[in-house]
Amino acid sequence: MKFNAWKKSSLGYAELFNTPGPKNSPYSVVLIPRIAQIVKKFTTQTSKILDMGCGEGYLTRNLYGSRKHVYGCDISPELVRIAQ
Repeated sequence: MKFNAWKKSSLGYAELFNTPGPKNSPYSVVLIPRIAQIVKKFTTQTSKILDMGCGEGYLTRNLYGSRKHVYGCDISPELVRIAQ
């Protein structure tokens, strides 16, 4: 039952991060850049990185530009499809 509730919410979540224009949420302005900075500090370009709970791939895309092997997985098939 909980999975169905998330399934309904997942498309709205994806729309939030796929909307064109500047992202002004604390998530996109503070958290994502900080996580990316930490990952880059402790990995190399050839490190394999797994973004568990990747959602629609916002962090995964941020890391992909500087790392060759970035993978994402999520419980929501809809969000994984969007992330691809």
